[in-house]
Parts: sequence; structure tokens; C-alpha cells
Amino acid sequence: MFGGTARANDPQYYRHVTNAAASPSASVATVDFLAEPLLNLAQRKARYGVTYLRALASQAGCTFDETASGEDVQAVDAKIGFGDGDVFVQVKTTKRHKMSGTSLTMNYTPTANWLRKWGKLRVPVYFVVVVVPSDSGVWLDHHVAGTHMFETAAYWCRIDVAAVTAANKIEVPRAQRLSAATLPTWESDLRAIYGGGV
Repeated sequence: MFGGTARANDPQYYRHVTNAAASPSASVATVDFLAEPLLNLAQRKARYGVTYLRALASQAGCTFDETASGEDVQAVDAKIGFGDGDVFVQVKTTKRHKMSGTSLTMNYTPTANWLRKWGKLRVPVYFVVVVVPSDSGVWLDHHVAGTHMFETAAYWCRIDVAAVTAANKIEVPRAQRLSAATLPTWESDLRAIYGGGV
């Protein structure tokens, strides 16, 4: 359990977490469960984003293969597996964007290295942005009704290397919310590469 059973059932804890989440100045983790956590906030975000994507793949019945440390040679963080093969995904986890944001897109500047590597791939590549609160202490809410990911969402786009190169930016539309229901679209994209199947 996140924070232990006693803490998860403590109303005082929930009032503290709610107040921390609402504070506009909460730019760092304000709820730490360990005296000396091994992961800093940036490292926690990276792990949390990949874990979120893994959960969606599991819900849809796909395999999920995270790129091992030291083997990031294709500028992707994971492969999601379907019956016909795998697609590639790069994941960015951010507290800079909010679920309540009003911008139509979330934009990222690609590196020349990413574009060069993605251009060599013959299967679809997706760019996923996982949005999380700035305080890692509120990411998981262990409410009596069940555990849920607090103010967390993911958005996606398919990488078109030529278009991204021309614009010098990756545009991730807020309208493209990622869920398990998205993955059949990715599977169709993969099948289209092989003319309908492999």
C-alpha cells in the first residue's frame, strides 16, 4: 500500500495531501514517505510515466517491453506488442502541463538524433506525454472506494518524421487522450504497414 495501511486510512493524511495538491507553490514533492528516498522527483516522474503506459497495455491485453538501461539506441522507451508485431513508444512525463490546461497541443522540440533514429524504423512510432501533479505524494489516492491515479492523464501522437522535421516540433493534441481503447488504432496502424496483416 502507498504510504502504508495506517497512513492510507488516516483522514488527517488525506487533508494534508489535498491541501498540498491545491497549493500553487507545490513545485517539489511535499509528501515523502521515506526519510531518504533513492529517487528524486525527476526520476520518479520517469518511472511513473512508463508504469502508467504499462498499465494501459496490460488492460488492453498487450505485451510491454521497456527499453533496458544502456540499450536506448532507437530513441524509444518501450515496445507494445500485438499479435502482428510491435510498435515503438517514447514517453515524456511532465508536471509542466496540466489536465486542466487550455492549450490545444503540448509541444516538444525533437533532437536530430531522435529524428535520425525514428526515420530508420519501419513500424509506427508514438510520442506519449503523461501529465502528473507536481507533488509525487498525491499521484496515487488510496480512497476507501479504491485506488486511483490522481490528476494523471496521457496524450499521444504518431510520429511523422518528415512533418516533425519540417515543423521542428512534436505536437501532441489534447484531443488525443490515451487509453486502452486507443491501442486498437495503434494495432491498425501496424497492420497497415504490412498491407493488412503479417
